[in-house]
Amino acid sequence: MQDIVFILPAGSFPVPAINGGAIESLLELLINENERHQSFNLHVLMCKSTTDHTRYDYTAYHNTKFYDFYLSPRWFKLNRLLNAGNKRLGYHLPLFSPYDRWLKRQIKQINPAYVIFEGSYTIAARAIAQMVGRDHLLYHLHHQMLPKRDFSAMFGHLLCVSEFIKRDWAENFRFRHPVNLLVWANAIATAKFSQAITPTARQNLRTGLGFNNTDFVVLYVGRLVKGKGVAELITAVRQIDNPHVKLLVVGESVFKNSHPTAYTQQLQTLCQTLPDRVKFTGFIDNDQLYQYYALADVHVLPSRWEEAAGLVLLESRCVGTPQILTDSGGAPEFARADAIIVPKATNLVNNLATAINQAFTHRDQLNYTPAPINDANYYWQRFATIINHLTDQRVTQ
Repeated sequence: MQDIVFILPAGSFPVPAINGGAIESLLELLINENERHQSFNLHVLMCKSTTDHTRYDYTAYHNTKFYDFYLSPRWFKLNRLLNAGNKRLGYHLPLFSPYDRWLKRQIKQINPAYVIFEGSYTIAARAIAQMVGRDHLLYHLHHQMLPKRDFSAMFGHLLCVSEFIKRDWAENFRFRHPVNLLVWANAIATAKFSQAITPTARQNLRTGLGFNNTDFVVLYVGRLVKGKGVAELITAVRQIDNPHVKLLVVGESVFKNSHPTAYTQQLQTLCQTLPDRVKFTGFIDNDQLYQYYALADVHVLPSRWEEAAGLVLLESRCVGTPQILTDSGGAPEFARADAIIVPKATNLVNNLATAINQAFTHRDQLNYTPAPINDANYYWQRFATIINHLTDQRVTQ
């Protein structure tokens, strides 16, 4: 049985994903499915803050081992500042830390068949590439990213969460060494989102949030950050001269227990003229999200940036909620076949308002039938296919 290491960047949320997070939820999905198949020994390396006093029970896992490393809050603050600078410059310049030294020691002890960096890579990546070989080092790319020039000297394989990410890299990046581009599309745990909700429970939840039977509830689920287009969605609802069209915003600036930011304060200011038409719930646990998709009349993903993929689209598809989204990156790959897709490059607010009005006008014709999605078994099977294919290539070389 092959040993495979997953390395999470410092500052990630824990796995299992008790605090949310797309990367963390996807990794938990894979781990749980692998526990059922028992085909790989998985090792999850994480870096947490010394202020995290949560004690995690890992005893239920037989084919997964979890490794925790702790750093001071001061280091995490410095790392956030560096990441903010990286985002402005469009580069990835990681900060060296004791975590890197610890990672190298763990890799040497585990001696894995493959090492997978999740969502970001550290300075230790170069040393690890020298230890295991670049053909054994994979990068799981969950977002658009401009890589460092020496990326291909470290990583032999890039796991892309959508066809869009694969095309983006194939068209825009040239490296000294060839990088094998492989699509490993996102998936969700269908059991969480295929749960039935009774008409009475649905009505009670709507009533508790301040919505009545005649309201047309537009739902946003996700982080409250500028690139997600939440301000534009609020402005679009404000532009619609219909008191029955209301907006429900589910999420926080990052994930659970986030602090207010300048952007979330901007959103609150925008809503001052719509006191009865916009409701914020804050963070909702993933296990409870299906109820919010079920109470909504339409789900909107108004992204301004290029979405690598769209977990929330898979979630609302599983529940059966109609969708409106922008033509953002890989998002359309994960949307319902009957979704309304609007351009984001120009007139985004008007485009969203027009689409919402269209959905409201034809609300009796909206399709609330759940659509097929990528589930946990697909996610594990695709992972196993990739690993087995890479292993077969090594054997035949």
